[in-house]
Amino acid sequence: MKTFPLQSLTLIEAQQKQFALVDTICRHFPGAEFLTSGDLGLTPGLNQPRITQRVEQVLADAFH
Repeated sequence: MKTFPLQSLTLIEAQQKQFALVDTICRHFPGAEFLTSGDLGLTPGLNQPRITQRVEQVLADAFH
């Protein structure tokens, strides 16, 4: 995979990518849920921060 130099995007392409990322965030964090204070420790049974796990899934879905 070639990662440098980065390919330039037009303004329209950049907006489309931004809107797609926001759409993905809204699917994983409905309503005002994304405004929470975030992770305040490990979730019992999950043994990792729940919000961090959801953010990782957002990024995986957005940048598949």
